[in-house]
Amino acid sequence: MTFAQRNISLQDAPTALDGHVIIGGGVCGCLLAHQLATRSNQPVWIIEAGGEQAENQSYRDRPARWLHLLGSSDDYAFSTLPNDALSGRQITWPRGRGLGGSGRINAMIWLPPHSSDLQTLTDAGLDRSSLNNALETSQTLIPTEAPRFVSESSQHFLDSVQHDSNLGTFAAYQRINRFGRRWTTARLLDDLDQTSPESTARVRVIQANVNELSIRENQVDAIQLQSGRLVRDLAISADTQVVSCAGALGTPELIMRSGIRHPAIGANLHDHLIMPIIYRHSGSGFLAGRPNMNQLAAWQHGGTGPLASNIAECGGFDPSMRFQLHVTPTDYLRYPARAGDPAMTFAVSLTRPQSRGRLTLSEADANTPAQRLQIDTGYLSDRNDVGELIEAVRWGRQLAESLQQSGWLLKESTPGVKRQSDSQLEAAIARFTQTLYHPGGSCSLGTVVDANFRACGLENLRIVDASLLPEPTFGNPTGVLAMLTCYAAQAIAGKQK
Repeated sequence: MTFAQRNISLQDAPTALDGHVIIGGGVCGCLLAHQLATRSNQPVWIIEAGGEQAENQSYRDRPARWLHLLGSSDDYAFSTLPNDALSGRQITWPRGRGLGGSGRINAMIWLPPHSSDLQTLTDAGLDRSSLNNALETSQTLIPTEAPRFVSESSQHFLDSVQHDSNLGTFAAYQRINRFGRRWTTARLLDDLDQTSPESTARVRVIQANVNELSIRENQVDAIQLQSGRLVRDLAISADTQVVSCAGALGTPELIMRSGIRHPAIGANLHDHLIMPIIYRHSGSGFLAGRPNMNQLAAWQHGGTGPLASNIAECGGFDPSMRFQLHVTPTDYLRYPARAGDPAMTFAVSLTRPQSRGRLTLSEADANTPAQRLQIDTGYLSDRNDVGELIEAVRWGRQLAESLQQSGWLLKESTPGVKRQSDSQLEAAIARFTQTLYHPGGSCSLGTVVDANFRACGLENLRIVDASLLPEPTFGNPTGVLAMLTCYAAQAIAGKQK
């Protein structure tokens, strides 16, 4: 039996919660629960709507199948507002549903925090030495490993750039895997159940949505939960810490729904926007159709073979560290629907985009009585980002040229060789760019949240998730979030012994 199978229903939940109440069982929520269960003797409650979905398990386990989870029952699949800079397009923002959160549905890339990430957090009031200690703790808890499989096209790329430092620094990405299998922070609680059952006994999961918080005299005094048609208000004592780990979208939405007013809530929304440069080649395609018996056996018995690929297999940064690259052995825009096509993608993004968006709640009316979260991404609202992304595309093309010189035949299909001028590339960026799944900043540290992770001046409400991030992380954010969570756990556990 896994820990997630010990959920209790809302109907069976107690009338009052004490100790630590964690809203959201995602990457930060499960890691925080693990740390609080081992650092204090207080009860730890996780409130997570997703529960334990029986479907999609093979996709959740096999690294190469994670894209099949997008749009499934594991994905909330938010939709943004139309963006004029993206040709009026609306973009789907995948967000994980269930224990493990967005770690259930992403490529599991692990990049340690960059020095600029540490500086950003230090400038927001956190202690640099404690951040380093928290990073060490997180690295002992999150299993990462070198890739057990790299596709033919990605290996050709790595071979072609390894001797030219003028192009940048590149490598196969470390992955949050265990023996070639996808891993999420929900597994921490399973592991803890084996090594310290008395700690795990303090943790319980209530499967429910959180509708709103009740605030009285500068305290959260109750939480309204809903499961199906059942709605209950659970009391919160004055010395109970409520921690929102509901993510860059869920946390500000909950706070706004609860009537908490602060001008910075929902503001400063940022994300990495990624531009795919897609090539056809003369090699073999990647995982066409269902995996064959040999591929299944390689993964099942050795955690290797193409099923162990995380798709975004390798990448790196340009010499100025302005751009990040993700290389996939697929057509970025059409895989897995067009699985097996001989294609590869050089997907480029800005490490520090300056554009900012905002989250708001729609006005209720007769047709839509329930307020809905509105996501104004603000993509490319800062014109400097447009120019930078055009330069990033040219850098990506330069990398492709090095691969062509090595004898690996490539033909650019997107944006296409005819698009060369700035205006042509800007039009292509407007048409083809996608989210890199890294939203953050909507309850920023230093504005909405103080250095003790206390939110909006409320005594017993904390926030620990990507909404804290004052700036976009330099690269893929899980390493930064894991570090932040371990840092916060020490502060929160120190409040209650």
